[in-house]
Amino acid sequence: MKTFQKFIIGILAVIAIAVGVVCVYALKVADDAKDTVDNISTNLNRETRKVSTAASDPISFVLLGIDEGTMVGQGREDDPEENRMSSSYQGRSDSMMYVTINPQKKQTTMVSLDRDLDIKIVGKTHDDGSAYYSKLNAAYAFGAAAGGKDAGATMAIETIEELLDVPADHYISINMQGLEDLIDAVGGIDVDNKYHFELDGVELYPGKQHLDGKQGLAYARYRDYDSETGMGDPEGDVGRQRRQREVIQLIVNKVLSLGTISNYEKIFKAIEKNVTTDLTWDDMLNIAEGYSSVMDNYKTYQLQGQYYWRNETYYQIPGINALLDIQNALKEQLELPTTTTLPNLSRLDDGSMFFDDMHIIMDAGQREDIDPYLYWDGPILKPQKRIWTEKLEANTSYPDDFAY
Repeated sequence: MKTFQKFIIGILAVIAIAVGVVCVYALKVADDAKDTVDNISTNLNRETRKVSTAASDPISFVLLGIDEGTMVGQGREDDPEENRMSSSYQGRSDSMMYVTINPQKKQTTMVSLDRDLDIKIVGKTHDDGSAYYSKLNAAYAFGAAAGGKDAGATMAIETIEELLDVPADHYISINMQGLEDLIDAVGGIDVDNKYHFELDGVELYPGKQHLDGKQGLAYARYRDYDSETGMGDPEGDVGRQRRQREVIQLIVNKVLSLGTISNYEKIFKAIEKNVTTDLTWDDMLNIAEGYSSVMDNYKTYQLQGQYYWRNETYYQIPGINALLDIQNALKEQLELPTTTTLPNLSRLDDGSMFFDDMHIIMDAGQREDIDPYLYWDGPILKPQKRIWTEKLEANTSYPDDFAY
C-alpha cells in the first residue's frame, strides 16, 4: 500500500477504528467505536454543499493539526490584535491539508498548506471594517479566542476555502499535543531520526530508535535549525510537516496491527480527547466502504509562497500561477468549473498580496538574500531581473532601480 494511501485511509481508520477490528471484537468494539465517534462529532452550523457519502460523490476534507496550548496567555508582540487573545488562546492550526477524493475518477488529491502564508482571515476585520491579513495558522486562533474550538475550526476552514476557491465538505482536527497520548496508547513508534535536536526537555540524536509519547511529540514538532551547531531541521516547517505525516502514519500502522487490538480502549480514549470532526458514524462507514479504491491514484501538492519580511517577522506571499494551478487541480477533482485567471485577484483589496511567479521557480525554503531582490507593483510582489530563472517576455518591464 502506498504511503499516501495509508495516510488517508489511516486518518479515517484511527477515528473509526471499529472498521478495521470489528471482526475480532464484534459488537462490543463496534459499539464502543460508535460511542467514540458520537463524542468527537460536532456540527459547525456552516453552509456546505450537498454531497452524499452513500452515493460516493466527489468529496473534500480540511485536515487541521492544532498545536494546542503551547502559547496559552500569550500573543505576538508585533500584533496587538493577537495579544488580545490573552488566556482564551486555544492554539493554532500549524498543520493544514486540503484533500479531495473522487471515486468516479479514482483519484485523490492532497494539498499541504504552509502555516506562514499571508492571506485574508475570513470572518475577522479591523476596527474600521477593513479586511484583516495574517498568517494562515492564525485563523484558527482568532476564531477560537472569540468563540471556542468550533469557531476556530470554522474560521480556519472558511479562510482555506477563500484561499483555494473551493468548498470544504468536511473537516477533521487533531490536537498535536494529543499525539503523545496516541503514541503511548499504541506502545510507542519506531523512527529513523535524521537530525540532532532538543525540544521541551527531549534531546534526540540521529539514528533508528523507539520513541514514547513525549519523545514522539517532540519529534513531530521540532522545526528550528541552528547553522552554527547543526542542530535542528534545515528544512524548517516543510520538514516538520513531513515528520508529522510520518508520525500519523506510524500510529495508523500500529492501530491497524493485530498487536494493538487489545489496547483499543486506550486508543479510543486518546481519540476522544484529541480528535474533532463533523463526520458522522454513517459517513465514516460509507467512506471506508465506497472510497477505498480511490487511493490507487493520487497526487500531492505543497502550497508555499515567496518569503517576505514585514512587521519584524517572515511571511509567505502566495504565488499567482502556483495557486491557480492548485485551485484548478482541485476543481477538476470536485467536478467544478476551472478558471484561466486567479479568482482571488478579482477580490483584491488594500491588504491583498500575491507573488508574481510567472518567470521564476520559487524556493520558499531560502530566506536569506530574498528581500533585496523583490519590489511591490501595486499589490503584487515581483522579482528583480537577477533572480528570474525562466525565459522572459520581450515586453517585460522593470523598476528603474532593478539589480542585475
